[in-house]
Amino acid sequence: MATPDGNARVAEAGQEGADEERARIRAVFAQELPGYEKLIYTLAFETRAGGREAAAVVALLAMAAQVERDLADAVDGFTEVLRAQIVARRAQDHVDRQFAVGIEITFDDAIARIQAEDAAQ
Repeated sequence: MATPDGNARVAEAGQEGADEERARIRAVFAQELPGYEKLIYTLAFETRAGGREAAAVVALLAMAAQVERDLADAVDGFTEVLRAQIVARRAQDHVDRQFAVGIEITFDDAIARIQAEDAAQ
């Protein structure tokens, strides 16, 4: 049989649980990472993850995004190095061909010629 005191304790416990759940959800939503709003929503409402867990997920995603940007920069840098090597080889070939027919040309002039040809295309 329910007593008024027992009912009050049940109601108080229910309120404490609701307050804790609201605090957990607020802590999860405090973690912001643009583009990952759906993930934050999922963590808040479809898991028992708290703010610390959400912060860890957001931190890992931020690190992964930074690694992705760093790799893209590295690929861009590598591509530029390859392009420079190709131009240098073509310039050296041009210098060698000119030398073979008795014309002296500097490597810098050959580079300028190759770059001008490439720009015209």
